[in-house]
Amino acid sequence: MKLQKEKQSLVKKINFFLLFICVFTTTIFTTKANQPFPNSSLSTKGGDWVKYFSKPGYIEIYFPVKYENSFQETTEGKVTTVTAKNGGADFLLIWTILKDNAPTGYEASNTAALTKFKDSYKGEIKEQEKFKQKKSEGIEAIILIPAQNLTVNYKVIIVKNILYQIAVFSPTANINKKDVNKFMKSFEITD
Repeated sequence: MKLQKEKQSLVKKINFFLLFICVFTTTIFTTKANQPFPNSSLSTKGGDWVKYFSKPGYIEIYFPVKYENSFQETTEGKVTTVTAKNGGADFLLIWTILKDNAPTGYEASNTAALTKFKDSYKGEIKEQEKFKQKKSEGIEAIILIPAQNLTVNYKVIIVKNILYQIAVFSPTANINKKDVNKFMKSFEITD
């Protein structure tokens, strides 16, 4: 009986995050800003890189060009999507302030986000490893999407009640590794 309840609880948690992935995949190529999240700021730091910073999201990241952002309230939480296109690559940050009952930690991030993302694009995980920020573990992966000739550099982590997803979609034949690495490494949780 207890095992059955634990299984049901786990299934509910996984379903909860699968809904997040649906939001993630439908907003990947968002190009118009709806309503920016309050307290986000735009500033430049050397070259043309543009800083995105949000106090409510406890996040800082640098985009290679000016970004656009949108905000949406969903049943899962408050979702902010930040996008920029540079050459053939799409740079993406999605952070979601989760409702109170959301699971946290490495397993929730890995199972719900990475696997669903990979499966939804019929992708293949080329590399995968853990990373740490603010005493929380996330997962970083390189995903190949052969049908679209894309390579995706992807990070996901849950810290406290915020789910962070960072991705760069690049044409497989033309990846600007320097820009991809700079973007992915610039991700910082500020709380």
